[in-house]
Amino acid sequence: MVFGSLLVASDLPLGDAQARAADQAIPIGSRRELMVDDYLIDRMHGVELRLHHPKAREVALVFDKPWEGNTGSSHNVFRDGGMYRMYYRGSDHPSPARKGTHMTECYAESKDGIH
Repeated sequence: MVFGSLLVASDLPLGDAQARAADQAIPIGSRRELMVDDYLIDRMHGVELRLHHPKAREVALVFDKPWEGNTGSSHNVFRDGGMYRMYYRGSDHPSPARKGTHMTECYAESKDGIH
């Protein structure tokens, strides 16, 4: 096993442990791997995979523009040179105050990724 910021080991799912040799590892190089299952883990003793629970923090985005509606979803953020760009979906979900629904694609940009 390799320990560091990433726990990685072996080559096949645990169900194939009998067919696996200790020297047959999946080469991942320096890329990061999200550990959500046992595919890259050879064995675990006294440890477990556990996702951390989200913690409420400050408000990051407020959907208050007329074209956004009352919800936002499907956020795609990427850095493009010196600019952060975000494409997302705005929509109106029906409520007593809002009749009908609409969906629209929205765009936002930022130089610092915060404002």
